[in-house]
Amino acid sequence: MQYKKLENTYIVRVEKGEEAIEKLTELCEKENIKVGSITAIGATNRAELLWYDPDKKEYSEKTLEGENYEVTSFIGNITRKNEKPLDNARGKPYLHCHIVLGDRDFKTYAGHCKSAIVSGAFEAVIEIKEGEIGREHDESVGLNLLKF
Repeated sequence: MQYKKLENTYIVRVEKGEEAIEKLTELCEKENIKVGSITAIGATNRAELLWYDPDKKEYSEKTLEGENYEVTSFIGNITRKNEKPLDNARGKPYLHCHIVLGDRDFKTYAGHCKSAIVSGAFEAVIEIKEGEIGREHDESVGLNLLKF
């Protein structure tokens, strides 16, 4: 991964063979990014997508591999999450990202991005926001929701 900071923005290139979520999380840890937004485009040859069922409070998983997929949209946010309530500022970076992939037949697949191995290019923009926002598990929906 390579990146450059321009004012409150990071321009990022995740390299072929690297896992995008892992590398973006490493960057957030290294640069102490606490709150931000992410957008990206690129390509992957293996991606794990999740779809959440709020009635069952569980995820379904789909793995796409065996061919190249265009990352036509990758969007998400960055916050911090700690196991101890009210201690999110010292928590680990928490990336909540969704992805839309297109195959050679122009079919699309979309969902929560658990992982994506870069097959060619993966270019991301991270915009840093001032302040702190955490995450807290909400039993009523079964998700880690924003904590202000």
